[in-house]
Amino acid sequence: MMATQTSKALSRFYGQNVKVAINRYCSRQMSTMTSTLSVPQHTPRSSETKGFSTAVHSDDTYASPQDIEHLGALFDAFERQQFNQGQNNAVATEMNLVEAASAAKDVESFDKVLILMRPGEGQHSVFEEKWANAGNDPEEATLSQDYPRDPLLSSKGVGQVLNISRASAEYCNEETGLVPELYVTSPLRRAIQSALLAFPTEAPGSVHNVPWICHGGCMERANGNLADLVSTTDELEHFFPGLDYSLYNQTVDSNMANRLSGESLLESKMDLLQRTDDFLEWIKRREERVIVVSSHLSWLQSFLGFTLQHEPEYQTTDAFKRGEMKAVGIKF
Repeated sequence: MMATQTSKALSRFYGQNVKVAINRYCSRQMSTMTSTLSVPQHTPRSSETKGFSTAVHSDDTYASPQDIEHLGALFDAFERQQFNQGQNNAVATEMNLVEAASAAKDVESFDKVLILMRPGEGQHSVFEEKWANAGNDPEEATLSQDYPRDPLLSSKGVGQVLNISRASAEYCNEETGLVPELYVTSPLRRAIQSALLAFPTEAPGSVHNVPWICHGGCMERANGNLADLVSTTDELEHFFPGLDYSLYNQTVDSNMANRLSGESLLESKMDLLQRTDDFLEWIKRREERVIVVSSHLSWLQSFLGFTLQHEPEYQTTDAFKRGEMKAVGIKF
């Protein structure tokens, strides 16, 4: 009887917080921010714009030529990095959220338990689809002045992330013992918005007072992709108050991060591998054991498939679906 009452109370608490999160992080006012972001002086040419996890994701499994090209460059960067540096000794184990709850209590077998998530569909994907459906060349979508910079989630993306929030409410709580002690998110707005919607009861300013850190090392780098142009700290703080942006300010030069050319694909992937390696060392030094990380496909591929050298599936274009969440235990 007590368990039933507890479950009902949790359900009501979750429902109330989801409504608050949607009103706070999905209001129409936020969509106007896209047009206020600085438009780069350089307009890119077409040639430059190239178990159980939670099973919470859409069915889009299509790998674009760009995805395949980027993954190939990641393999090349990894081989070069391994020749120069060798490999780390961390061991990763993928697990479902029930197993993650047990791992969180097993300090002998696991030093960290990470809950990794990829944002839901962004507004840029909707723009690209409408652009192509209108008979335009898909390669030229980013040439439009209306192409979203640092976009928020689309309506579909919000729905995908709300599916994650149901799983987080059921499995990530005091009752199961899987209680996140730290939230880390990419500074790109769709990643921050996704994390806040996925864990609405833990948002900054909640009674739990869990730290939320915006980490520049977890972001996609623009390098020709307008959707990955990063917003300024002031803009982010305006729409996502309560996060700690100090590390973002220390690690990201927005002028450099928002470059649309000047770095080869191989160089950008070597930089990505270095950032995911550095992130592993960073969480190793942190005292928190259960950590939520909201980042993007390329970063998640690099972190799981190459930095941790986990299952071969993470070295494919099908590693993470949009709006998907997975757990992994790490032993250093």
